[in-house]
Amino acid sequence: MNYLIIINRANNYLPFYRELGQQLTMNGNNVFYALDSHLTPMLYEAEEKFTVNSYFFAEYLESNYSNCQFDEKYKDVNIWGMYFSDFERSNYYNLNKSKTKEYLRRINICLLNFFDSIINKHDINAVIYENVSNSFVHASYVVAKKANAKYIGLSFPRLPGRFEIIDNPFDNSELIKQEYNSLREMPVFDCLDGYEYCKKYLDNFLTTQPDYMVNNTLSPKINILSRYLKLEKLKLFVISFRYMLKYPNQIKYVYQGSPFKINFESGKRILKRKLRIPFVDKFYERTESDDRYYLYPIHYHPESSTSVLARDYVNDYENVLKIAFNLPFGTLLYVKEHASNVGFPALSFYRNLKAIPNVRLISHSADTKHLIKNSIGVITVTSTVGYEAIILNKKVYTLGKVFYDFHPLVTKLSSFDNLFDLLNDEGSAPYYEPLPFLLAYYKSTYEGVIRYTNPVDLSLLKDNYLLDIVEKVVNVHYKTNQSPID
Repeated sequence: MNYLIIINRANNYLPFYRELGQQLTMNGNNVFYALDSHLTPMLYEAEEKFTVNSYFFAEYLESNYSNCQFDEKYKDVNIWGMYFSDFERSNYYNLNKSKTKEYLRRINICLLNFFDSIINKHDINAVIYENVSNSFVHASYVVAKKANAKYIGLSFPRLPGRFEIIDNPFDNSELIKQEYNSLREMPVFDCLDGYEYCKKYLDNFLTTQPDYMVNNTLSPKINILSRYLKLEKLKLFVISFRYMLKYPNQIKYVYQGSPFKINFESGKRILKRKLRIPFVDKFYERTESDDRYYLYPIHYHPESSTSVLARDYVNDYENVLKIAFNLPFGTLLYVKEHASNVGFPALSFYRNLKAIPNVRLISHSADTKHLIKNSIGVITVTSTVGYEAIILNKKVYTLGKVFYDFHPLVTKLSSFDNLFDLLNDEGSAPYYEPLPFLLAYYKSTYEGVIRYTNPVDLSLLKDNYLLDIVEKVVNVHYKTNQSPID
């Protein structure tokens, strides 16, 4: 088999995926690497490990910028939609001011051509990274899909102690849906694999968090000095300077932002957040026991769950405004912000939300599951809150693409046009036993936790555990699609 592993500057991804690549190679596979730039391996003092079978987009862009041509076979691809996640991120971090429109146009053409040249030249059978989260990875997914190569997106599910492989970020609910429909017909579940796990999970549901929230590095409690004034940040600046000296012509082709600019803007954004947080608290309102309300959770921005899976609904203020003015009279909208996002928006954002007459802005520290239990239902973009509402048997209205949108408690909204009629006619939610849904979801995941820690946690790779799963998934893909296996 021929594998392509994607690596970019995301913290501690390189050691993890490099180790997985080495295991695949030792197992007789051909492994190739696509990296955003030479800076990424330099940050880990691992440049010598990527001298063969490795491709660098900044290098490709420098060589092909002037003569890149759009390939007509990608005319059915929404290329600007592919780039949206990076465009939104650039706006949040103030990275695009010096980029011309022509530069951005050529970036997208070259992204497709870069991955096309790798995937087709080497007959790649599978592309490995996390879930599609930015345009660099998105382009690899588009080309892989066109070439019938399997996409292996290692991701974090809502179930603790588990991980999942998402091969289609835009529709990863189909297998769960099929399993759920078959399980609903079963009279008992205690003989099924995962029953004990799911039963224990339900028993402790109100106090259980997903793994990705246990050590939340964007918590408002994080000390800005401990995060930014440390040796690793100084090392980053030193290595970035070395990169600029070694590759002076490539720095302008590091299209997702120079490390100096990113760190400066990120630090500035964190500092502004820290200064805003005490003032944000003053906008919060009390909950009342007799309120009739829907709950709307505000996401952290920017992130792939909105910029990739719901790019039409990334503006939370606009969403809240349209929902609020489509609520039945006498019903409120409780708006609760994700703890990772609090303080990042300008104070005017909170002021404008609070000014909407039927909206109550609830503290980010309020117990979300308690709010769900006492609500009529949840209206969300793609939030975990919608998943939690299903477990608590509340109706859910979704605006984006999300893995639980097939559930009978969920209504997918394509616009706000008929929201008033939907909510005005709504009765109480019929009861749906949560166990079949949880078991179906459990079956789509695997035991183990992905941790991109420093030093990197390689426990998931021990005894070739993840390797065996990846190879099995790829072989099933080719057997199902009746394609030749190398």
